[in-house]
Amino acid sequence: MYFIITIVVGAFLWYFSRQAVVQPIQADGKSILRLNSAFGLLAIVFMALGLFMLFYSFVVRDFSIDGVIIMVGLSSFFFGMGYWIFTWYRNHRVIFDENEVTVVNPNRNQKTFQWTQIRDVKFNAWTSKYILTLESDEKVGVYQYLTGIEDFINRAQNAAQQCIC
Repeated sequence: MYFIITIVVGAFLWYFSRQAVVQPIQADGKSILRLNSAFGLLAIVFMALGLFMLFYSFVVRDFSIDGVIIMVGLSSFFFGMGYWIFTWYRNHRVIFDENEVTVVNPNRNQKTFQWTQIRDVKFNAWTSKYILTLESDEKVGVYQYLTGIEDFINRAQNAAQQCIC
């Protein structure tokens, strides 16, 4: 069983890393980076599993009260994880052109800045985010698995090297 899980997770990670080099979506002269639709599918699977576990815990009468509490906890975990992934999938995006960048986080808060304001670009492996440090010492996180992220990061690194801060 663990072998199958390892293969599935490895295949997902391979697929997402291949999406990094795909050309970004173009609209109104701007490039738009979004999470791949596989994240939306994964979120729906998690939420459906959570709802199924909740339904199952109340329908099956063989559970003790401890079993119901455990199933409700697991249901909450899976549904919560699915909801969290879904908010990232629906809301997180990066919109950029030759002059400016707009980063929208999962809470739909936007941060707009110029390429010339980028002072440093670092990758945080723990959170899977690229951290852009601006001239004002603000930090903006951009998720690693956005489709087309490679072009954006190359531009950001070039802008950081040209920054006279």
